[in-house]
Amino acid sequence: MIKSLAKAKAPVRTTSPEDDERTTLLGRFEEAIVLAALACGPEATASAIQGRLQPTLGERHINCVLTTLDRLTRKGIVESQGKAGATGLPGRRRKTYQVTEEGHQTVRRNISIFADLARMAGLENAA
Repeated sequence: MIKSLAKAKAPVRTTSPEDDERTTLLGRFEEAIVLAALACGPEATASAIQGRLQPTLGERHINCVLTTLDRLTRKGIVESQGKAGATGLPGRRRKTYQVTEEGHQTVRRNISIFADLARMAGLENAA
């Protein structure tokens, strides 16, 4: 007898907006990028963010930073704007990144969750 190879459909999971808020976490590198962008201020460029990360996380390739910024932009955590370059040359543009209000809330929630987990693990000062 031949058994069917068709996969059974997974049950549909229903979630409320509150569930999404509690479970949406940033990766630790994403969190570091958001915090570095906040430290750089409203005119944060990818290279400035990379520079903020370097003393703490070591050298990170600019493509890692850019890829993560693109992903955070798609998630609505940061937004980007192209601006005229400092040199004033026609056609030269640089992209700046600003953390959105949703980004502020998400990173605060992320930090709170990990601080709570650290306390539960007996690492009171780890967060």
